[in-house]
Amino acid sequence: MVLVVQPIFSQNENKCENIVEQTFEAIDNKSSDHLIQYLSEDFKIAGQTGEIAKKILGQLFSQLGETVNSYKEKSRTKKGNNSLEIVFSVDYEKMGNKKSVFTFNENCELEELELFQMEVKVLEEGATKIKKPNQEIIEIPFQKVRNLIAFEVLLNGKKRVFILDTGSPKVVLNSKYIDGQKEQKSISSTKDVNNNNISGMDITSVQQLSFGGIEINEQKVVTTDLSHLEKSLEAEIYGLIGYEMIKDYDVLLDYENQNMILINPNTFENFKSKNLNNHQITRTPFEMRGHIPVIEVRIDNQNLNLGIDTGAEANLIDQKLFDELQKNINDFQKDNLVGGDVNSSQVHSGLLEAMTINNRVYQNVYTVFTNIEHLNKDKTKLIDGLIGYPILSQQKLIISFDRKEILFIE
Repeated sequence: MVLVVQPIFSQNENKCENIVEQTFEAIDNKSSDHLIQYLSEDFKIAGQTGEIAKKILGQLFSQLGETVNSYKEKSRTKKGNNSLEIVFSVDYEKMGNKKSVFTFNENCELEELELFQMEVKVLEEGATKIKKPNQEIIEIPFQKVRNLIAFEVLLNGKKRVFILDTGSPKVVLNSKYIDGQKEQKSISSTKDVNNNNISGMDITSVQQLSFGGIEINEQKVVTTDLSHLEKSLEAEIYGLIGYEMIKDYDVLLDYENQNMILINPNTFENFKSKNLNNHQITRTPFEMRGHIPVIEVRIDNQNLNLGIDTGAEANLIDQKLFDELQKNINDFQKDNLVGGDVNSSQVHSGLLEAMTINNRVYQNVYTVFTNIEHLNKDKTKLIDGLIGYPILSQQKLIISFDRKEILFIE
């Protein structure tokens, strides 16, 4: 029996060693995608387990920005639960020498990984407690910062300018103005329109944030450096108002009169009869993909699924479709696209001859073709791009998250 079992055990250990090698290569390549197949269901890293741990692994590798110069095994221990622990001394180009511990189960699946000492704290989904006023209708005037909607927001007792960005699931503060308030580093899963990681995200506490009477009190929120966005917009931006602040309302956007109205969905029919009876309304259903409404549009002979994003100055379409749609683009050029990261990227852009939404044709729509892989990662419903200012600003519209429809108002 010993002669039979021992070779099998050795083969398993060889497999484990191969996974270690692939892990260090993945650090150099800044991607953990290839490692997912080797992780156990209860994989653990930095105190987190399962699906959250797998996400943290991906975020860590993409943001670490490190190169492994060399690594050397220091010890190998078989534990009572048939697991194998291998300890390495790893020489990183920037961090220097660190201790790394790999723990494998009996099937040689990676059960736990400690590349170096670190702590990750997660801002849980749905953790923000939002206090809503009693009004059935909330009217909030806005100003346009270039082509984006900007509001005066009361932040810790002071009026500050925030951008309305429904592409952001949560409120985000500009860390440039948060002095000495950072509580801990947080690994970010956020990428910008250029597919760059928005690194350097943190978590801070807010005493009060009031937006049209909608409040966050004594809550933790995400911060990141938005100074490059300020430079691009040539304006002082303290943060972003995200989906979580408006999701319980029907949101009427009137770009022409620079006004937003938040309507209690239960009273919408009453609002409609009083205010919209003389208007032509086109209802367009959408599906929610996470926090983003997705509608179907037609370009040439193709049906595309595009998300609605008030934080997009241009319409964005997957660069993979550029060759197919190029014949429909006028004034073609190459631009630099600035997103949520300090970097910019060169993209194709131009005026799309026609985009049809529910039988309405929008002509000469400014559109950018860029990499949107990050928008579809880990998502079951894939999208082909985003609809932003060039479409949203051409009429009044109402986004109803409750009824899952957009009303285009003429």
